[in-house]
Amino acid sequence: MPAFVWFLGSILLAGLIGALIAYPAYELTSTFTNWAFHRVASRIAMLVLIAELVWLCRFLNLKKKLDFGYGLPWRRFL
Repeated sequence: MPAFVWFLGSILLAGLIGALIAYPAYELTSTFTNWAFHRVASRIAMLVLIAELVWLCRFLNLKKKLDFGYGLPWRRFL
């Protein structure tokens, strides 16, 4: 349960940081390209989420496949 709370919190934080950065980035990119705002905002939120998840995996010391739930025997997995 705590890992789920960490994951959910990182998604919410990525959305908040993405929302704060999205408009300045949109204004910066609108000078040389014609991208829609939602495309710029979603890309920034995804990049922030990737960075947060890398940090979270290092913070929670998740390094092996078994830590993520992969590599379990078939019977135990089911």
